Amino acid sequence: MPVEPVSRLAERVWWFTTGGDPGPLLEDGAVDESAEVARAALRTGPDGVVEVVDREAVAFLALVHWFRYTALPKGRCEGAYVHSRHYAQLAGYEDPSQITIGLRARGEVLGLDAVQALSEWARHVAARFDATGEGDELGPAVDHLRARIAVRADPRLLDAFAALVYRQFLAGPDQVWLLEEAVAAARRAVALTAGDDPARDARLYAFGALLDARTRLSSPTEAVDLLRDLASRAADDDPALPAYLLALARALSDPDEIYGVLTRAMAVTPEPGLELLVRYVAVLPSRAPEEVLEVRRAIVDRVPAGHPDRAAHVVALADVLRLAGELDEAIGVLRAEDVRGPWRPRSLSVLSGALGTRFDERGDAADLDAAVACAREAEGLGDDFADQAMLGLALLRRFEHRRDGRDLQEAVRHLRDVVARSPEDYPGRSSWLSNLAAALSFQGPAHNDEVVDLLRAVRPLGEALGAALVRRGGPGDLDEAVAVLRAVDPTAVRLCNLGEALRMNSGRRNDPELLNEAVRVHREALGLCGELAPERAWVLGSLASALLDRLARTHHRRDRADAVAALRAAVEHPTGPPVERSRSAVRLGRLAAKSGDAEAALAGFGGVVDLLPSLATEELLAGWQSLGNDAAAWAVSAGRPERALELVERSRLLLSGGEVSVEVGERTVVVLNVSRYRCDALVVSPAGVAVVPLPELGSADVTARAHVFLGAQARLESRSLPLPEKARLVAQVRETLDWLWRAVAAPVLAALDPLPRRIWWSPTGLLSLLPVHAALSFGGDSVLDRVVSSYAGSLRMFALTGTTRPRTALVVAVPEVPGLPVLLGVDEEVRAVSRALPTTVLRGPEATLAAVTAALGEHDVVHFACHAVQDLADPAASGIVLHDGTLGLAAIAAVPGGAHLAFLSACRTGVGAVDLPDEALHVAAGFQAAGFRHVVGTLWSVEDQPAASFTAAVYARLGEDPAVAVHEAVLLAREEDPHDPMRWAQWCHSGP
Repeated sequence: MPVEPVSRLAERVWWFTTGGDPGPLLEDGAVDESAEVARAALRTGPDGVVEVVDREAVAFLALVHWFRYTALPKGRCEGAYVHSRHYAQLAGYEDPSQITIGLRARGEVLGLDAVQALSEWARHVAARFDATGEGDELGPAVDHLRARIAVRADPRLLDAFAALVYRQFLAGPDQVWLLEEAVAAARRAVALTAGDDPARDARLYAFGALLDARTRLSSPTEAVDLLRDLASRAADDDPALPAYLLALARALSDPDEIYGVLTRAMAVTPEPGLELLVRYVAVLPSRAPEEVLEVRRAIVDRVPAGHPDRAAHVVALADVLRLAGELDEAIGVLRAEDVRGPWRPRSLSVLSGALGTRFDERGDAADLDAAVACAREAEGLGDDFADQAMLGLALLRRFEHRRDGRDLQEAVRHLRDVVARSPEDYPGRSSWLSNLAAALSFQGPAHNDEVVDLLRAVRPLGEALGAALVRRGGPGDLDEAVAVLRAVDPTAVRLCNLGEALRMNSGRRNDPELLNEAVRVHREALGLCGELAPERAWVLGSLASALLDRLARTHHRRDRADAVAALRAAVEHPTGPPVERSRSAVRLGRLAAKSGDAEAALAGFGGVVDLLPSLATEELLAGWQSLGNDAAAWAVSAGRPERALELVERSRLLLSGGEVSVEVGERTVVVLNVSRYRCDALVVSPAGVAVVPLPELGSADVTARAHVFLGAQARLESRSLPLPEKARLVAQVRETLDWLWRAVAAPVLAALDPLPRRIWWSPTGLLSLLPVHAALSFGGDSVLDRVVSSYAGSLRMFALTGTTRPRTALVVAVPEVPGLPVLLGVDEEVRAVSRALPTTVLRGPEATLAAVTAALGEHDVVHFACHAVQDLADPAASGIVLHDGTLGLAAIAAVPGGAHLAFLSACRTGVGAVDLPDEALHVAAGFQAAGFRHVVGTLWSVEDQPAASFTAAVYARLGEDPAVAVHEAVLLAREEDPHDPMRWAQWCHSGP
């Protein structure tokens, strides 16, 4: 024990208790000295439990913080109180007031009977002596009480008398007879108290404390001998025996003997008091851990509501319940208690830990969010390292489940901070190092060296270091990983990491025996894994990796079958992290696809689609969404077209949200599924779902054609192209339309018998960027001449309701925008709309974001004669350009629904993203999301005069079905220049 900080603290305490000056005790140096003493007096065992090295030093720390608590003003003293309670309990005391006599709560108590009033008066006299050290009032008070007791020996008066006589002894310690009189009075008070009296515990405590004080007059050995003698001679039914045993426990220093003494005290006390229970539970964890929970429950049962120590005991009980796996009870106890005050941060941290563990076991996402919320509140209420670390752990756990990068970044920030600020020997720091290493490992290989360095500092070395070495995979790392992981106690996670290290080492060493051991170890890990444990999905996926590596060496069919079974089980595991299950689903789909196993491939790719809603962010979907088309392709191969249609719909509605619907009424809808495995048209009609194979359509061909078409389209927007270059680009567009006829339109139309008057096209993938409605062969056959076409971004569109006859129109006209060409045909468009319907016009400066947003829901028809911005890389940034900004997709989608028609006479309002083409993330779809039944949009830029002419043609036929009106207007535009589809093929209709 460092002598210097103890001496400095003792001097500070002397100035407060004897000199009456609290200043030295309130200086920052006192806190630093306390921390130095704590580091020497406490240590963390290998199991993470805090152990007491020097009990007397810990008790001294409790007193230091207690005195700070009494000296600090209200509002600043709570932290000192919590520290004092913490150290007192570590030293085996119920609270700091048991360590020294005379520390009592102050306060007036009114409305008492005569005996209680006298007792309170005596306590005030004692309190003044405690505060000032002046004993002038003690003599008269003792004489008065002695006279009253001679008349009536009430236990309450005996309590007060014993306390004052003891203080007389403290004022003149040479008067040993005073201490004997105090002990006798306390013994008599205990004897006069019934066994079921609530005050009995307190009196036994006071009696024991006086006995303890008396023993200290002699040497420690004599004191212990005296108490041992008293305890040995007392009968088990002697009411004073518990007090003897408690005093003996206080005087002893050997933990084993203290445990034996307290065990006897528990055995001879039918209803153990609070102090006995608290002292007993303090020595149980290392000797009888199975009893800790029972004793903690008993302590909480004995502490009434409103008791200042109840919160501490409730939190301690909940923590023991959490560690024992009684998670529902731990969570219930803390939620029912709703701890407030100084113990609330710790209560919230324990609750967060219990919720997080319950999520690990059961996979309920509500527990995950609640764990983060509790930890965040705890971290905001205090500055305890453990609370901040708990928030980091809760965020990391949620990231592992949802893969939200924001959670990971915040987790790393909190864990870095707590590791940087906490002393190296601070209890619990090893687990914080491990959690930080785990968080950094998710940030990629760039952090591998830091992760390994962090985990080398953790003691004992464990599976986290082994896993980090496997990830780093440097020279010697895999050998060290195997050695580390073989040395730790086997758990499912540790064995899985060992199996992964063996698998990778087998490849590096070309050693098939290591691979056999990897398979065996993974199977053993699976046996240790609970059926509902979230990590089971990871273990199954790792087992499949080992089996597939062995399959590549041995070509044994059993390994393939076992790998498929393991991956299917991982996909179907109900509590596994969605990202982990999705990875297994992709691997299952691709593995089964190689062997042509349609059912297994459908289970894999279809499993991905089922899991995608939990991964629905653009960043994740850009890498996953085409798997929905692959799933649909294998559903077709498995003879399940209805499932194929459902999979397409589910995968295309992820970001836009909503329920899947495949009801189309009396319509004929052609869903064009593009996959690397096969391409088909799913024809949805009143007769059901029919499959039309499209053998000339391939996903690679669609990608190449789309890029050529979009490139030509972009170049043709330039008005200064040389004629030969323009002719070459128009020829590319024309070739694309011919290919669309041969590969898509011709086989679909040939399969429809009878051919309906109208068709709704619903393309997927990059095919949605191309004008299927304008497919045209070099021989002159065309879709325009055969059917009226509309587009359906999803089949959910057919559930739209709204007015069927337009009554009023709103025209938003913004012909001039800085940096963009002037739109010369705007006035003609305004006149065309005004001829058809009563019209409100917002023009130029009037067409502000606020004005347009307010007016959108007031009209049946909305016509935009203005520019649009369409970002193929980031469609969410697309929108209509107004006078003071861009009306984006979010604002459009928020418009009250039910309107009839949105006419978007602007550039590129019907094209989605290159990365997410199936998602309804373009301007036209935004209006349909807002409830407009019909939307007229464009696939590429429109010149002023053709736009004005087309607008006039549509509004002249507005009494017809809007799709028919658009169709007829496109035919008119084609008549003017049939050889240049760039002037008429861009117009399209979406709607039911």
